[in-house]
Amino acid sequence: MFYKIKLKPLNRNNKLVFRIILQKVLSKGKFKQQEVLGFYDTDFLKKKIVINSYRLGYWMNRGAFLNFNVYKILRKFLAKK
Repeated sequence: MFYKIKLKPLNRNNKLVFRIILQKVLSKGKFKQQEVLGFYDTDFLKKKIVINSYRLGYWMNRGAFLNFNVYKILRKFLAKK
C-alpha cells in the first residue's frame, strides 16, 4: 500500500480546474482519496495554484509519489518565485 499525489479534474463551465489530491493505492485499480492538498486553475490569462505546502511536504516525507503532471506544475510555479 502506498500513496500518490495526483490531479483530479473538476467540472467547471469551459474552464479546466483540477484538485490536487492525495490518493491511497489499495491494490491494482483500486484507489481511495485521502486528502485535498490544493487546487490548480488553468485559466488562459491567470494560471493559479493554491497548495498547502506543509501537508505536501509531510506526505512527501512519508513516501508519497508525485504524479508527473503535478511535478511539472510545481516545478513551473516554484521557479517563478
